[in-house]
Amino acid sequence: MKNKNEMIFAIIFFSVAICGLAFGLVFCIIQYSRYDVDYNELTHERLTFIRYEKPANYDVYFEEYAEPFEISNIVHAKLDKEALDELKENQAVDVFYRQDLDGDFTICEMTCDSTTLLSLSDYIKRNQNNQMVGIILCGVMLIMSAVIIWLCGRALVGINKIPSLQKTRIPGSLNGELPGLGKVKIERRIDGYVIRIYNSFEVCSLVINNQIKDQFWGVMGEPFSLISTVLVNGKKVVVEAKMGLVNMRLYYDGNLVAKKFFAFG
Repeated sequence: MKNKNEMIFAIIFFSVAICGLAFGLVFCIIQYSRYDVDYNELTHERLTFIRYEKPANYDVYFEEYAEPFEISNIVHAKLDKEALDELKENQAVDVFYRQDLDGDFTICEMTCDSTTLLSLSDYIKRNQNNQMVGIILCGVMLIMSAVIIWLCGRALVGINKIPSLQKTRIPGSLNGELPGLGKVKIERRIDGYVIRIYNSFEVCSLVINNQIKDQFWGVMGEPFSLISTVLVNGKKVVVEAKMGLVNMRLYYDGNLVAKKFFAFG
């Protein structure tokens, strides 16, 4: 995020994301409680097996119903597929099922004589574990989105506190820490120039002889470069600070002159 517009866009984007994630979190919580069922809440029938098909889920057809009953892919790992393959046409099976709001029949437990093809306990456990993963992911992403919004907001507030690049000099002492710019992280004196890299929570600045030459706005989490030039004997020399994943490197005329660990600011 290198400028104000990108920060504003990030705030809007993650604000919308928070709304979606909050909805997802509530949905997962409701679904988790919905799978806390017992046999009394299910419909039990002894049905006549015809066949099964496997598009995405297992669709099991019974003689008594025109529409298939579904075994969702979430519980496939707990389904005894070999026993299902061994079922014969017109064989009687005991089925505990529930009917969804869209009218589909979902098998929660199915047995044939003494063989359990799918147990209710496995059905509950697999579905609740699936919803718990959703709860955790939505919760973590909600927190991350809120933190990003807070960081971008702080950066936007800090913009008015930072000296403008248009000002030729910045006020105050450059030794140690300057309000707004933060602390000096790198300092080198070369060819009569004092080159400093300042870093604060909101901005990283390249300062040469008390002049702000380039800045990066936002929270560091991506590579960026701060670039300027100085005159040495009538020749332009490039001064460049390159931020990698965790290290800032300062180059003078193409030569590495300083390196600093920046991962924690």
